[in-house]
Amino acid sequence: MRTVDNLSIDEVAAIVGVAPGEYREWESGNARPTEEQLALLSGLYGVELADFRRPATSQARPSEN
Repeated sequence: MRTVDNLSIDEVAAIVGVAPGEYREWESGNARPTEEQLALLSGLYGVELADFRRPATSQARPSEN
């Protein structure tokens, strides 16, 4: 979502009120935002809060033959 909206990690981190490194951890899946931070992100991106709670769809790897 961030890149589609042409926002940098620094910009989104500032909007949400965290350090850019912390935001990178969220994107990489190594950490999770709080409910309050998720609410800020949902408002920023114009999506429902529930959209952040849905499991990401995994892409199947092509068969190795």
